[in-house]
Amino acid sequence: MYQSPEHGGPAIHATPKAPPVAPARKSLSVKTRAYLGAVLIMVLFLAISAINLGLAKLYYQPRDGHGLTPPLQAKAQLIESRLDYWQQLIEHIARQPTTQDLLTLGDTASAQRWALQIRRFLPSASGVALLDDNSNILGEPLDPQLGPLCLADLGRLLQGQRVKSPPVHQATPGQAHFDLTSPVLDETDNPLGLLFVSFGLGELQTLLREHSRDGQQFTLRDGHGDIIAQWGSLADGSTPHSASLPIRHGDWQLQLTEAAPGPASTGFLSLVIFNISAFLLIAASLALLVRRHSRRVEGDFQQVRSHIEQLARGRADTEPPAPRLREAARILPALNHIRHNLGTQQQQLARQSRTDPLTGLANRRQFNVEFTR
Repeated sequence: MYQSPEHGGPAIHATPKAPPVAPARKSLSVKTRAYLGAVLIMVLFLAISAINLGLAKLYYQPRDGHGLTPPLQAKAQLIESRLDYWQQLIEHIARQPTTQDLLTLGDTASAQRWALQIRRFLPSASGVALLDDNSNILGEPLDPQLGPLCLADLGRLLQGQRVKSPPVHQATPGQAHFDLTSPVLDETDNPLGLLFVSFGLGELQTLLREHSRDGQQFTLRDGHGDIIAQWGSLADGSTPHSASLPIRHGDWQLQLTEAAPGPASTGFLSLVIFNISAFLLIAASLALLVRRHSRRVEGDFQQVRSHIEQLARGRADTEPPAPRLREAARILPALNHIRHNLGTQQQQLARQSRTDPLTGLANRRQFNVEFTR
């Protein structure tokens, strides 16, 4: 329909039926977004508080030896595996018929040749010998003139008595060693003597050095508490903390000592770095949320404003935009209703201005319009 300018107001191109408003895409309201943002801030705050408490507990409370357990266990397993390997070889040698014959015959020359062959089989050994029931030594021991403590330990082992094992002997300078032993039995499992193999303490020093890092000190002690091997050092003025672990199948103890970090250095620096990072993370998250929310609100209300301006210019047939916020979705149906009513009212005014209200026939104004045609 067309409205003549003489009735005032812009021309309205109206439709008899208002088109439906496009359904709003599923979205959250402004209030819901504000609540979710507050919940997110609370969650981040609680998480940061929990991590701060954990860091404070880690760096500002006295440390125990739990942090030393993994490297200590790894080093202890390395020593145990090497001792088990040597012990299995020695037990295998003790079960050989040649070893039994040497103790039965007591041939010293044959025992020395046999010992040289075993030394080639055990290159890390420093001495190989047999001890018969009469405490006679056959073979090639580390020192033919064995010390009294070494002879006493071998005698007790031969008699089946308890000895701190593996026995360690450091009385002779330059010949400090430990012994691994195995009884030699005949076919009826009667004892014939004792096989003992000596290893230098340098072998243990090599094991302590493997896979060790700076700031660690490994100390290996025998059953009497004496140091038999040590590797590593601590910085001067550091506060040490240590942990110990027994060596399996023996009386040795392995100790690991490290310097405890001071709470005023690494701990404080870690807390500062973490708090700065957390602050930047929260600030970036809030900025991102505000930016996205502002874009949604600004975009929806810009569409509403544009629709109202088009209605003011007489564009009553303009399709309303699809809102993204619930608040905008409540406004657009009202605008659509206004557009529809405005078009209907303009049609009624145009018809009333051209007809007689009593008879419904065309009046003088309609006559003038038709006459000018």
